[in-house]
Amino acid sequence: MNRRSFIKGAIALSACSSLMPWLSACSVSAKTLFASAFTDKANRHYVGWFDEQGHLHGRVEISERAHDLAYIQSQNRIIAFARRPGVKLHVIDVASKLVVKEIDAQPKHHFFGHGELNADESLLFTTENYFDEHMTEREGLITVRDTKHFSIVRQFSSHGVGPHQLAMLSDNQTLVIANGGIHTHPAKSREKLNLDTMQPNLSYINTLNGELVAKHQLRDKHLSIRHLCVANDDTVYFGCQYQGAVYQVNPLIYGHRIGEQIQPMQASEKEWMRFKQYIASLTVNDQNELAVTSPRGGVVSIWDRSTGKLKSLSMLDDTAGVASNKRTFIATTGRGNLVGVDKALSAINHHDIKWDNHLISFMT
Repeated sequence: MNRRSFIKGAIALSACSSLMPWLSACSVSAKTLFASAFTDKANRHYVGWFDEQGHLHGRVEISERAHDLAYIQSQNRIIAFARRPGVKLHVIDVASKLVVKEIDAQPKHHFFGHGELNADESLLFTTENYFDEHMTEREGLITVRDTKHFSIVRQFSSHGVGPHQLAMLSDNQTLVIANGGIHTHPAKSREKLNLDTMQPNLSYINTLNGELVAKHQLRDKHLSIRHLCVANDDTVYFGCQYQGAVYQVNPLIYGHRIGEQIQPMQASEKEWMRFKQYIASLTVNDQNELAVTSPRGGVVSIWDRSTGKLKSLSMLDDTAGVASNKRTFIATTGRGNLVGVDKALSAINHHDIKWDNHLISFMT
């Protein structure tokens, strides 16, 4: 569960508890749901949401494969971000189970599959790319839209090539962005065009003016920084996808706070090899733990945030999405499985679909 959902849910529960008990709007406790994009066997694309037992509460077909999602609690709506190089955002009403709005990227722009809301959910930030027919390499863009009409408010540089996942820090002003460093172009589909010269970075940006607050790079420039999450103390955990030699072994997960040095998480070389140079999703729970998945390695891991050490590493074929279930975690797989992740794995449910790369939790 993300920090914004937790705070808003707590406020809602507090407000309800102070009112008369016969008010039906407050007599139903807030519940945690999970949502992910998925694809069925007919190659149709959906967004679905389910409870802690893995029972589907709703699904909505969308016109383009989605990657990650965001939840607007004040509107009870889910935003689905198109997978690179997709050009659509789908806004889904959870109550009616309908797509209520489709937002197209600007001409010669595409999305990178991720977005983030500010604290009051009035603004949506998305990572995007501007491209031309010459395949010119450019820094990525952060596009800011209001969440009422989804009109563009402003746009600024991501301060790196190939921006992917982003998150807001607790000051509600600073965005942290994983700039993967990889130049791509829709005409070349998912081909990587600059592996010899890539310069990935972790950038912190002031959203009021688009100015760079801080930028950090790893020593090995083939460690493409792609996904991240932010803990309540503003520690940023980010995962990498290695673009160098297949025999090279590197730490793939790092922690960072503004003003401090980047710190690699601690595991043995043999343990890092099991991730097959690829990190997908990261999330934290309220037990000071970090969960990280690798579909290429077929593993899901739990890390101790206080020590930075690996606590458990479990085999889970084609796993990618992971979200916090308060004390533990829930993971999804491309084979339709929903799995509880703790010291050991526990089967929750199975659906005859392919869950996509990311999973979110939210309170209704």
